[in-house]
Amino acid sequence: MKTITAIQHHLLTEISQSPGHLLLLKLWQRDEDLFSPRIALKESLMDSIRREMFQLCCFFLLFHGLFLIILFTSSVNVKQESNCEKWWIPSCLSSSTSLVFVFLVQVKLYRYSKVWRQLQREG
Repeated sequence: MKTITAIQHHLLTEISQSPGHLLLLKLWQRDEDLFSPRIALKESLMDSIRREMFQLCCFFLLFHGLFLIILFTSSVNVKQESNCEKWWIPSCLSSSTSLVFVFLVQVKLYRYSKVWRQLQREG
């Protein structure tokens, strides 16, 4: 009995009794049916971009962790006079890899902001 009373006093029931409001409600439902699949698609795209950025950051940390471990373990067993002869090779490799990772994350951030702006326009 309480549910029937609650249904009778629901806002949508009051709106459906007025012909003008009912038309607005139907238009709103039609627009929601049209736009919700596109919005859901953009939200899933944003989630996948976030996952890709997280993976890139993890790969960046993993690469530098392994790189530094290899660099320091290889420098321990070398004679003192040839310890720092070719320091620029690993430095250039590390720097170039870092720049590539930073560039890739920036591209993902740009894509994320572009999708976010599109989502704000539709919503």
